[in-house]
Amino acid sequence: MRTGQTIVYQEIEYHPRFSLELNGILSNNKTFFIGTNDLWTLASLNSPLVWWFNWRHLGHGKDEALNALGVKMEQVPIAPAPDEKTFAAHVEALRLIQAEAHQTRGLLSDWYRHSHGIETVPNALRDPFRLGADQFVSADGASACRVGAARAGAVRSRERRIRPHTRRGRVDVAHGAAAHAARSRGRAAPTYWK
Repeated sequence: MRTGQTIVYQEIEYHPRFSLELNGILSNNKTFFIGTNDLWTLASLNSPLVWWFNWRHLGHGKDEALNALGVKMEQVPIAPAPDEKTFAAHVEALRLIQAEAHQTRGLLSDWYRHSHGIETVPNALRDPFRLGADQFVSADGASACRVGAARAGAVRSRERRIRPHTRRGRVDVAHGAAAHAARSRGRAAPTYWK
């Protein structure tokens, strides 16, 4: 566990995602910590220029992911910081925007789950901030339709397993523990009165 403000990043990178950790976290063996809270270092590591350098000097893995090992990242050149007043406010503003976006994604995920019954967020809705209003509505509607169709299919499947008898209003329950036990002993499934 790391405490205090430090820069944290993932070892396998598809994009530069260096973050300032403020709360203290537990991590697995695929993340690294840089023992500084210097905003210039953070901004530089997330810059296109450092990504360009890393693309040429770090190892490439599956799907062209970069392998940002700690010993390699120690060799990344970072220009000296200008006056901190010129960039600190911009870095803090970007950090707040990202924190708000992260919180909003969590709230949207809860909304998908509770309003639409979507347990796994579809790829089209994973980053809703890249979608226009019409794209978001159509992706959300399509996901809700798929979930509705899946629910209807489950209901139809259950209806097929419950077979009504024609005499005296009895219902043959063809699923459940009692039906399974009866079938395994070579007997007919139990019948219940309506």
